[in-house]
Amino acid sequence: MLLVGGAIYLLFRPQTLLMFHIADNLGFTSAINAARTLTDYCHPPHLLTDSVPGGLWSAAYVLLIDSLLKRQTIKQKIIAASIIPLVGAASEVLQLWGVLPGTFDSFDLLCYLLPILIYIAIQLRKRQKT
Repeated sequence: MLLVGGAIYLLFRPQTLLMFHIADNLGFTSAINAARTLTDYCHPPHLLTDSVPGGLWSAAYVLLIDSLLKRQTIKQKIIAASIIPLVGAASEVLQLWGVLPGTFDSFDLLCYLLPILIYIAIQLRKRQKT
């Protein structure tokens, strides 16, 4: 999920974003430009290029926390797994209120929150079965 989200970001997002500066410092600019040339004919929808990567990164974090906290209680896992999705959601709300730079996008908000909401539903379902 991290790689797919990163690939979508690097292939289709504007090169003025921070991730591109990091890639440039790591010496990946020519490889990224070559890959972007191969996708010049693709014009994926806004939802895929702008919102889905954040959702994939959020989901990857939730799964990582679940894997790392196997022996913890459901409550502890949910609290820990909620951190990144809630930070992402908060950043969107703060953009809406003009506190953070950027443009509020309800799809971004949904993509950040959906992985943790699904995770909570699964964990609560597991608790009911035991």
